[in-house]
Amino acid sequence: MSNTINSEIPIVYIHFGNCGYIRDAINVTKITNSDVILLTDNVNNYTDIERVYPIVLDDRINEFRLVYKHLSTNNESFELLCFNRWFILYNFMKKHNISNCMYCDSDCMLVNDISKYINTIKTNAPYISGTSHFKENVAVSPHATYISDITILEEILTFFIDTYKDDFESLVKIRTEEIGPAGGICDMTLFHVYKKLYPDKLKLFSIPVEHEDKKYVFDHNINVPGQYEHSNGIKKLYTKDSELYMKELATDEHHFVCNLHFQGSAKQYIGQVKTLLCNGK
Repeated sequence: MSNTINSEIPIVYIHFGNCGYIRDAINVTKITNSDVILLTDNVNNYTDIERVYPIVLDDRINEFRLVYKHLSTNNESFELLCFNRWFILYNFMKKHNISNCMYCDSDCMLVNDISKYINTIKTNAPYISGTSHFKENVAVSPHATYISDITILEEILTFFIDTYKDDFESLVKIRTEEIGPAGGICDMTLFHVYKKLYPDKLKLFSIPVEHEDKKYVFDHNINVPGQYEHSNGIKKLYTKDSELYMKELATDEHHFVCNLHFQGSAKQYIGQVKTLLCNGK
């Protein structure tokens, strides 16, 4: 792994309950990103993690719940948690005067200094990030989301509320016609619509960018190979200069990864990768 430590961008995880893989994800992330924070519903479960804060809810969550219409194949309580995390994150950032941060899902680990990617695309205008599976018309996944300024997150929350309250029929139409009905409507659908309406405000981190003669990219999902070399449906990973990279099939280019996302059944590999990376092999 790279020895470069990024000390400027806080990395925030939000997790309900107690599980082992969130610890593995945090321990790997701390190798290359020094400021890692966990927000949780029970801080006593995570006394072994250095920076842990209790989840604090605010009134805007209740405002959203009042207009929310459940059309997801996930159960309603789970889907509300997916939306609530953005309100929780905003509340935490505002309370602690954090202007920008990287949010990560519990099954996502950062394996590189993320400033290598972020500083390459730096703009003065606030933006939020997501990833997509190669094609830009697939619902945007926010499992590794950089928020360049808290004002853009505030705007997203207002967009969530206003869309469910005033424009829900258009949301259903876009989900059916552009993304496909599978999975129903979730926060990823809202991010897709937001990108469609405001393309300059949501950047896809699954598009490689060049930094010091290397191309860096954020992993959309390790078990969705897309354009990359794979084995049994899992992306193949290689090492060079103490960094992980993937090979693009069409060009044989090396794309160095900033993160790994172990969605769904791929969670079984988190412990193995953590052991590999933390042992420096």
